[in-house]
Amino acid sequence: MSWATSKGVDGAIVFFDNAYNNERWLDAIGENVTKFLIEPGMTEPVDDQTGDPTRLIANVIETGGGGDTTLVNAEEDGVALLLTTDNAEWDGGLYQAKNIAMKLVAGKKMYYGIKCAISEKTDSDLLVGLMVKDTACLLTAATHGIQPAEVEGIFFYKLDTEVEVFAKTFLDGVEKNSASGGDLADALAHTYEFYWDGSTLKMYFDNSLVSKFTANLPDTELTPSFEHRTGEAAAITMKIYWERAIKIG
Repeated sequence: MSWATSKGVDGAIVFFDNAYNNERWLDAIGENVTKFLIEPGMTEPVDDQTGDPTRLIANVIETGGGGDTTLVNAEEDGVALLLTTDNAEWDGGLYQAKNIAMKLVAGKKMYYGIKCAISEKTDSDLLVGLMVKDTACLLTAATHGIQPAEVEGIFFYKLDTEVEVFAKTFLDGVEKNSASGGDLADALAHTYEFYWDGSTLKMYFDNSLVSKFTANLPDTELTPSFEHRTGEAAAITMKIYWERAIKIG
């Protein structure tokens, strides 16, 4: 049975779902807490001109014409945001939290999680997690993949033409850790999470442990990020049910 409860953690009060070994954090309170939360029913303030949520940096790629990639407050029960790509291959966007910096530190705990669904499991690129600030973490022309020279972070990734999702860490533009998490399904919500207990990074896909990483981890400031691109000449969607990033200390 799953229910929310709370406990003291390193001088803060952490609210968590007790069904997941205390490693799915819902919120935290304390002077030493850094957090970023997107929740259903928490209406995101938007820019009057662009319509983009103002708590997020929007980096949009439009390779075609006649439309726009958009991210709006969702009007669906339980869903917070709706991302809709334009209809040319590679169209989409990278969205990163403003003014949020989180770093893996020995002895300090941190949690990241996102629940989302994409309408096209095969012909799309998806990346979610904590990343360095950039204009794109995924390639935006010629081929599909990660931009390795510009990437550092902890994230889950799915490549266009494939349905398998991988848990990865990159350090200084080089992949250091990778493990298969499982396959995606069209329009089905999946949960991507990781928990840093101060020495070990545990990565979970749909509530199942994917892998534990302890070495060659990012050593710089990271920010909550999600990126979604279409892999075909068709507009596709990504529903964000919630996203949470919480660090203590």
